Amino acid sequence: MIENCFIANNDGVKPMCGIDIEPNGPQNEIKNVILRNITTKENPGSGIQVDVGNLIGKTPKFVSININNHTDIGSNVGMKVMSRIPTSNSSIQGEVNISNCIWSNNAAHAITTILYGKQDVHLRVIDPKIIDTHNRKLSKSESISYLKQKGHINTDAWADVEFSN
Repeated sequence: MIENCFIANNDGVKPMCGIDIEPNGPQNEIKNVILRNITTKENPGSGIQVDVGNLIGKTPKFVSININNHTDIGSNVGMKVMSRIPTSNSSIQGEVNISNCIWSNNAAHAITTILYGKQDVHLRVIDPKIIDTHNRKLSKSESISYLKQKGHINTDAWADVEFSN
């Protein structure tokens, strides 16, 4: 568990994120990860990035990540969830739950995914709050509509992504 912290301006080594959850290889595990009350600010990459692609291997892996009350201010992307496996032979299952987050003034996107079909990793985004680059707070329905626009969530991932408010 990581909670109650502030991470800003992580510039230098890619991916230049506030927090990067990225295993080194299939021998690693990403289970019961909890991020709570995290504030990230002005990171050239993402405020928080989750990349489970390196877990792929011969044995199935289960991913369990819960991110609650994340606030990002001014990072290029507020939240990025990805799995760079362009194959349907995925051995990764589980869920990434993102709830009660505020993404503010993000240059590229509040949230973006690079997920390929049949991952069996379900992404849930619950009660997101977005403040656009003009400092306008989007309503709940506008936030959900914004997140569903092309470019934020790749079309191969739609079956595994759920938004609710």
